[in-house]
Amino acid sequence: RLCGGAPPALPATVRGYTTPAVEDVGGASLRLAFDIPEALPEGGYLLAVQCGGAFLPAIAGVPGSRGLDRYGHSRVGLAECLLLARPTTRADTVTFLHAPALRGAYPEGGRVLVHVLHRPTDFFLGLNAGRWLRIRIGQI
Repeated sequence: RLCGGAPPALPATVRGYTTPAVEDVGGASLRLAFDIPEALPEGGYLLAVQCGGAFLPAIAGVPGSRGLDRYGHSRVGLAECLLLARPTTRADTVTFLHAPALRGAYPEGGRVLVHVLHRPTDFFLGLNAGRWLRIRIGQI
């Protein structure tokens, strides 16, 4: 549940799913393209991503203008989100949604609203993607 006085939601389009970097660390993700590319500065974020009539918590990497993707394309206005909603065997603990659940809940090209909850870290290039993700996921 979002707290009162939250900033307006950011509209986005589901652009795809897990990148090789997230897959390399055993994760699954949702890739979003924001309607307003400059809506979020680069960084590591805690987000609330719409899922039907509710919102799910997510940790996200927003690279902004920090380098191009592996195909030479800009990453401005993009976010890669690990949605945290799958229970584990430990009480009061959840983990990221796996790929089939993401694809079922978020069709490619679908529209979502995103609330920014917190930006706890920056986005850093210089480490390989898997190493960066392990460090940043722990920080977020």
